This record gives sequence, C-alpha cells and structure tokens, in this order.
Amino acid sequence: MIQRSLIGNVKHVWSDDPGLNKEHPEFDETWKKFRESVAGDVSVLAPVTKEGAKLTVFELRPLSRQRFNAIMGRAFRGMEDLTLEDLGLAVAFSLRSVQDYEIDGSPVRVEHHRVNGEDCVKKEVLDKIYDHTLFVELGLRVLTLSRIHF
Repeated sequence: MIQRSLIGNVKHVWSDDPGLNKEHPEFDETWKKFRESVAGDVSVLAPVTKEGAKLTVFELRPLSRQRFNAIMGRAFRGMEDLTLEDLGLAVAFSLRSVQDYEIDGSPVRVEHHRVNGEDCVKKEVLDKIYDHTLFVELGLRVLTLSRIHF
C-alpha cells in the first residue's frame, strides 16, 4: 500500500557550505541524518557547524506535476540524463527563499515572476547565486522531494 504524506517547503544546506566542518568525526552520520529529515531540519547540523558560522539555508518547495513531468520528460534514462539546464529549471521553479547568502555585503532576496501560471525565480537572482555544483545539488534535491515518499 502506498501511503503518501504531502510535504511542504523543505530547508536545504549546500554540502559545500563553508560553515560546515567536514573534518568533524561525526560529519557523515550527521549529514545523512539531515538529508533524511524530510523537512530539512537544519538544527541537526549544529554539531558539525563551525563555531560562529551561519549556514546558508535554501527553502525549496516540491515541483508541480506539470513542471516535474516537463523536466523529467527530457531525461531518457532518469536522473543521470538530466542536464545543468534541467536542474536549473528545477531550482528556478522550486526556490522560495534563501537565508544568510550575501553578495558584496548585501543579502540576496529571492524574487519571483509568473511563468505559465507558476512562480519562477527571476533570472537576475538565479544569475547572482549560480554555481554549477550548487544547482546540481539543489536540483536533484528538488526532484527527489517532488516524488512519493514512503
């Protein structure tokens, strides 16, 4: 039997966030626990956060059925066929907000516009925060969140 719980927005910390202490002996176990927390419980990462550091937190929402199908429909064999463009689209349609991300001393503010009836992050914002490894990780996280969870 499938029992589906509809999840809302999820918090995500980039695995390359400079505030994470990857040398901590419990990092791998703690990171796994964070990733397994469906809502993205950032407090789980406290023991492996460098003293005085603030982690950048991305708030993501699952994709709509239409958007998920449009992105995954281009991947012939599944996730391994996704392009940077596909993952960037996943980020654009799922990113709701970001905390503690600054550019030249100014906090990044996520702004949206409507595209085919859905909120999408403005291109200017995406260009400011773009890093290919960040977008790969966020995009894959979003696509995973947009599926049924058992």
